[in-house]
Amino acid sequence: MKKAIISGFFLSIVFLSLLTSCNDKLNVDSTYLVSEDTYYTSYANTRSATGALYSSPWAVFVNYFDVYFGDLRAGNSLSKQTNVSTNSTMDYIFWNTTSLASQMAEGWNSLYAVAAQASNVIVSMERSEDRDPDFCGTEENLRICYGEARFIRAVAYWYLADIWHDVFIIEDPQNYTLNFQSIAPSPYEDVLEYAARDLRYAAEYLPDDEATSEGTACSRRLTKASAYGMLSRIYCSMAAYARGDWFSNSLTGSSSTTENQNPNKSKYYSYYAELSGMGVGSDAELGKALYKLALNAADRCISYADNGSYSLLSDYEDISKVGHKQTEELFALQYAIGWETYSYGGNRKQSSWGFNNQYLVNGLFGANGGSYYMSLSLLKDMLAPNASDSTDTSGHTVMVGAGESGLNRVYGSLFTKGEYYDRLANGMVQLSGIYGSKNTSIGVQIRKFMVGVEADTGYPVYQYNSGLSHPMLRLADVYLMRIEANMGLNDVTSTSDATDIVLFNKVRARAGASLISDNGSISFLTLLKERRMEFLWEALYMHDLLRYSFYDFTDAKQLLISQDCYSGYVCAGYRGDSTLTPPTEAKYTVTTDGNTYTGLGDNRRSMTNWTFWRLDYPKESSDINTYLTSSPKNGDYQTVGIGGLKYYSFDWSSQFNAD
Repeated sequence: MKKAIISGFFLSIVFLSLLTSCNDKLNVDSTYLVSEDTYYTSYANTRSATGALYSSPWAVFVNYFDVYFGDLRAGNSLSKQTNVSTNSTMDYIFWNTTSLASQMAEGWNSLYAVAAQASNVIVSMERSEDRDPDFCGTEENLRICYGEARFIRAVAYWYLADIWHDVFIIEDPQNYTLNFQSIAPSPYEDVLEYAARDLRYAAEYLPDDEATSEGTACSRRLTKASAYGMLSRIYCSMAAYARGDWFSNSLTGSSSTTENQNPNKSKYYSYYAELSGMGVGSDAELGKALYKLALNAADRCISYADNGSYSLLSDYEDISKVGHKQTEELFALQYAIGWETYSYGGNRKQSSWGFNNQYLVNGLFGANGGSYYMSLSLLKDMLAPNASDSTDTSGHTVMVGAGESGLNRVYGSLFTKGEYYDRLANGMVQLSGIYGSKNTSIGVQIRKFMVGVEADTGYPVYQYNSGLSHPMLRLADVYLMRIEANMGLNDVTSTSDATDIVLFNKVRARAGASLISDNGSISFLTLLKERRMEFLWEALYMHDLLRYSFYDFTDAKQLLISQDCYSGYVCAGYRGDSTLTPPTEAKYTVTTDGNTYTGLGDNRRSMTNWTFWRLDYPKESSDINTYLTSSPKNGDYQTVGIGGLKYYSFDWSSQFNAD
C-alpha cells in the first residue's frame, strides 16, 4: 500500500489535454514528468492540467467499485453466483464485505489519487502565482482553474466520506510522501465541510456557463451550475446526519451520550446559522439550516442551468449515446474517443457490465457482466406484469411493459423480453428469453451505458474505452435533490410544493411515466423510488439509503431487507428462497472450499444504526496507518496533513477561505 499511496498520491502527474474535438486522440508521452516551474506558465497549460482531472485519476473507482457500493450493495442487482469465497465481488451483494473485499483498496486509492492530483494542481498553481501573478493571463482565468481543481477534490472527498465515513484530509500531498501513515482521519462532518468550502469557492469563480470555444459535441467543463448542484448533494448529506443527532459524535459512535459530545459543538451551530440565516440551537435546527443551504444551492443550480446551455435530454436512451451533446451533465468524466489505453482513463462500463458479445461487441472483445442481473425488487419498481400474457411456457410470471418507471426509462435502462434495440449490433435486434420473475433462471440485464460497436456509434469503440462520457452529476439529480431538501427543511414526509411538483414531473415526463397532478403530492418514499429508477447504474442508491438511515435507520433498513429475490440467487444480503416472501430476516450460510460464510441474514439481527453500513478501511491502508483503526477522540486530534487545522476549528488559511 505504501508504494500504491506514493504512486497514486504524490508523484507528478502526466497532464492530459481535455478533448477539443470528439475525434481527437490524446497525445501523451507517458515518460514525461511535469515540472511546475516550466509547465504552469500560461492559462492554456493550466487548463490542460485541470482537464486531466476529468478522466484518468477516476479510472479504477468508476470501473467497478462505484457500482459495487452504490448499486450491488443497495439491492439493485443480483447474481447467479451462489458459491462465494471470502473477499470476492459477491460480498457486496452478500453484505459480507471485509477490509479485504474485492476492489476496495483500488477504489480507495483511486479516490485519493483524484484528491491528491487536484491538490497538486492547486499547490502548483499557488507556487506559480507566487513567481508570476499574471501567469494565467487574468485573475478570472486563474480563479476558474482553481475552481475546477477544488470542485474535483470536493467530489472525491464526498465519496470517501460517504463510503468510509471518517477519512484523512491531505491539503498538500507533496509534504506527506513519507509520513502519511501518521495522519489521523477527520470526522465525517469536517470532511464534508472541507468539500463544501471547495465547492463554494468553485461556485463563486467558475463561469456562469461553458465558454463557446470549449463546448464540443461530447465534452462539457464545469460551471457555477455544476458547483451549486454538487453543493446541494453534500449539504443534503450533512443535513440528514445532523437530523439524526450524529453531527457532534462521529468519533464516538454515540448519538446521545452527553459526555462524548465535542465541547466545540456550538461552533457548528453559529457557523451554519450564519451561512443559512437561521437560528441554530440544537442538532434538529442544525439539520434544517443545512437543508436550507441544500435547497438554496439546488435553486441556484437550476437558475444557472435554465439561463445557460443545460437541459434534460429529451430521450432517456441518449444518456448512453456516444458523441451526443450531453446537455444534462453538470459534471461528467470525459474520455477521448478512440483512445484505447485504460491507464489514461476510459469508459469501461460496457466491457465490465455488458452481457453478450453477439449483441454488444460482435465478438471483438469481452463483455464480462453476464452473471449480473437486475434484482426482482428493482424490477417490481420499474416493470409491471402484463395482465393478458402473465406467464410464459415455463409457467413463470413475465414482467413486461412499464410500471412507475415509464417506457422511455425502461428502454434506456434495461434489456427486456421482446424489445428491439436498434442502436446495438448495427441493426434491429430483438432480445428474447429475458424475464423478470421470482423463479426464472434468466434475469433482466443492464442496457444503460451499453453502446455497441463502432458501426453502431459512428466512433471507435474499444474494450477499455467505449468513448461515452460518464455522468457523475446530472440535472435530474439536482431536481430531485431539491425536493428532498425542501421536505427536510419543513420536516415533512410529503410535499405539495408547486416547484417540487414541476421538477418531479419534468423527470417523470422524460421517463414516459405518469405525472403528479397540480394539486397532488410527492411522498418521500415515492421520491426515493424515483431516484432508484432514474439513477440506476450511476451508483447513487446506496448513498440515498445511507442519508435516509442517518435519521430513520429502522425504515431505511426495512427497505433493504424486505426486498424479494429470485429463488437460488443472491441479492440484497441473502440467498433467495421461495419459502421466504419476503425474507425479512433470511438466514443462510454458504460453504465452499471447506469454509462457511454467513451472509447479512445473520448480521441483520444486530443492525442497530447506520454505522453497520459503512465499509471497513482497506486492510493494506489500516495496517500502515493505525489511526484508521482507532479514530481520535476529542482532544487528541492529529493536526498533521491539514495545514494546522484543529479539530472542529474553522480557522482556515485565507488562501483557502471561500467566504
